[in-house]
Order: sequence, then C-alpha cells, then structure tokens
Amino acid sequence: MLCHSDQVLKTICRARVGFIIFLLIIFGTAAAKDANMEPIKVLIIDGFSNHDWKQTTKVVKQILEDASMFEVEVSTTPAVADAPEWKKWRPDFSRYDVVIQNTNNIGNKKLRWPREVETALEKYLKNGGGLYILHSANNAFDHWKEYDKMIALGWRGKNNGTAIEITKDEKIVRIPAGQGKGTSHGARLDTVIITMNQHPINAGFPKSWKTPSLEVYTHPRGPAENLTVLSYAYDKPTEKYWPIDWVIQYGKGRVYNSTLGHLWQGETEPASMRCAGFQTTLVRATEWLAREKVTTNIPADFPTSGRTSVRDKRKVSKFHSFTMNDIDGKAVSLSDYQGKVILVVNVASKCGFTKQYAPLQRLYEKYKDRGFVILGFPANNFLWQEPGTDTEIKNFCTTKYNVTFPMFSKISVKGKKIDPLYQYLTSPEENGECGGAIKWNFN
Repeated sequence: MLCHSDQVLKTICRARVGFIIFLLIIFGTAAAKDANMEPIKVLIIDGFSNHDWKQTTKVVKQILEDASMFEVEVSTTPAVADAPEWKKWRPDFSRYDVVIQNTNNIGNKKLRWPREVETALEKYLKNGGGLYILHSANNAFDHWKEYDKMIALGWRGKNNGTAIEITKDEKIVRIPAGQGKGTSHGARLDTVIITMNQHPINAGFPKSWKTPSLEVYTHPRGPAENLTVLSYAYDKPTEKYWPIDWVIQYGKGRVYNSTLGHLWQGETEPASMRCAGFQTTLVRATEWLAREKVTTNIPADFPTSGRTSVRDKRKVSKFHSFTMNDIDGKAVSLSDYQGKVILVVNVASKCGFTKQYAPLQRLYEKYKDRGFVILGFPANNFLWQEPGTDTEIKNFCTTKYNVTFPMFSKISVKGKKIDPLYQYLTSPEENGECGGAIKWNFN
C-alpha cells in the first residue's frame, strides 16, 4: 500500500501490519481544528451542469479548506436522468451548516433532483440553514417554484418573474414579467464591482473593486422578494447596471446568490476563480451563511477599483499530474484527488490477501467524507494472481466485496513494463524512504 497527500503522510511507507492504524492517527490529526470553535460543516452538491462542475467543486473545496474553518464534503448526483442511483441519492442536509448548490440543468431539463430532496432542502432552509448559489446554479430548476423563491433572481425567460436593474444613484428598478428581455450576458470582461449595501459579507470592502473575466447577468429574473442587493456592475451593451450578488431570507434560512465564480468547460483554474476578491467573498459568504457573522479578515491582496488581483495557480505535485484509465476505460486525472489523503493499493483477485478488499472497503466507507480515498490498481505481477480482464475484475470486486472506492485499469507495478505511476511511487530518488519495489499484492 502506498499513501500520498500534499498535506500529511509525507513519510509514511508501505507496511501490512500497523499501516492502517498509523494512517488513521495521522489522518485524524490532520483533520483536527481549533478546539475553541467548531468547524463549519459544508456540503457541495454537484453532478451535472453545462459548466465544469467537477473542477468548480475541486477549486471551491480547496479555497474553503485553506481557510481552516470549514469541513467540506461533496455529494454528487447520478449523471443521467434515468439512472437507478437516483432512488438512493438522498443527502441529509440537516448535518450541515451550509449547502453549496453547484448543479445546473439548463442544458437538460430532465435532470432534476428527486421531489423528496427538493422538499428536504426547503425544510432545511425554512428551519434556519444556509444555501450558497454558486454562479450558474441560479440557471437551474425553473420548474421548482420554491427554488425560485430561494434564489430570488436567476437566469429566466422574459415572462418568468420580475427583473432587477440598478440606477446610477443606486435605486432599484423593477421590470415586470413580459417587459424588457430574458436573462442574458455579454462577453466576459474585467469588470468593476460596486458595493451597494453594507453587509457582514462585504464589510470593509472598497466601494468598488475590479474582478477579471466576469459575466454580468442582464435582466436577472424571479420573484425578487426578500432580497438585499450587495453589489452591482455596469454592462456596456445595455448601458445599464445590474446586480452581481445578493442575499435572500427564506423562512429562517439565509441564501447567498452570485454570478461570481465562473468556470467553463476546457478552462483550468481561470483568473475568475483565482481572483482574491472572489475567493475572499466565497469564504466570508459561507461563514456568514453558517454563523450570521464574519470573522475572516480582508487580505492585503484584495483588488482595488483600478486593478484586479489574481492569485497564482496551485502547484500540482508529480503524483497529481498523472492521468490513469479507470476500470471502465475512462481517463481520470489524479489531480481530481488533490487535497485528499490517498491510499494507493495494488490488488489481485486470486491472492491469499484478496480478502483485504473487505477491510479496505470498510475503511473507505468510514472516512470517505473526511477527505480520504482509496485507489485500487489491479496487477498481475505476482504468480499471475490477477489474470482477468478489467470487466471481470470489476464484477468480482463489486459483487463479492461491494467495492465502491475507485478502481483502475490493470497495470504492471514492477519489472520492465512497470507503469510510469508506479515507477514514480517506488522510486527512492523521487520518494526517498517511501520508495522501493512492490513485493506482493496488497502491498
């Protein structure tokens, strides 16, 4: 077994006896927070969008975790509308202080949350929960009337609700349904955001600050009730000002809705996500949603009205730079697991240690929501104890051991045909005392 993490377990090496105990001690230590304040528990819901929802989730999760006050979990919906997994997808919102909504069905209206989940979110908010509507999530679910009330304004057609415009003297103009246009946006541009109403989220922000590559939503529409506009920006094509972010009271709950945080398909950590203004707003808004107050300081690199402030891209370790085929033949970038504690295991179906699938699965089930993942790599290097095809291996480990942790296509973990990933993992030059040849299955 090999373990990899950028944050912890830098020097843990392979050992059958005592490895898992040591792993959990260190993992528990890494997850520990300030004993004087309970961490804010956040759930990100993702699974479908016309934007890059996978990368968006990864970036947002990392930003929040870097703030050292959040515990972030992710619940991913089934990928298609008729998937049988929808019957089991029932996130328990009550376990979390804040839910971040990162799904968007504007490109496929058949993709919807089950009605039971919709009503669960309604109840959660009415009882005092917090909801963050992340960028294109306000494009979603135009069939769901309570969702429209939650978000107040979103991407809606001309006849679907009231649009909000802001005048130069910061008055709100309400444009009735049927008048004006449906929601749209022009080109993404470096844009000056202007603070309209002081709020714990933006307290201490400059009156105006510039953010890169922003989409200004024109004619955002909806019930437009129980909302406070926090900021607005100018749109050159319409020659008008439109809201950028706003907060909504829904029952006893709080909602934050914003067009910040755009990440399109094919982009990698674009400037819009690395903007110090967006990242600060994300952290402060999430804290406010949970606690109704904000303790997060405004950083020295916060943008001004005259300049943007874009932070450097995160450095990717060599481990995370690899792309491997999963058990179904789909290419998976190991950067998808960045920020997690990763246990890498070479597995086999006909070995005396094959029964270790069971405790590995139990370990994964227990800690997967705390940032832990197991990656299984079938290998036929030891007495030909993994002779099957990828399909046969998948059927074996799922039917006999109910394995749900990520499994990958069969590779070689030693010898002349060693896979480059294992060549890196076992190299003493690359990994010091954690290097060394794999000696057997489940090693």
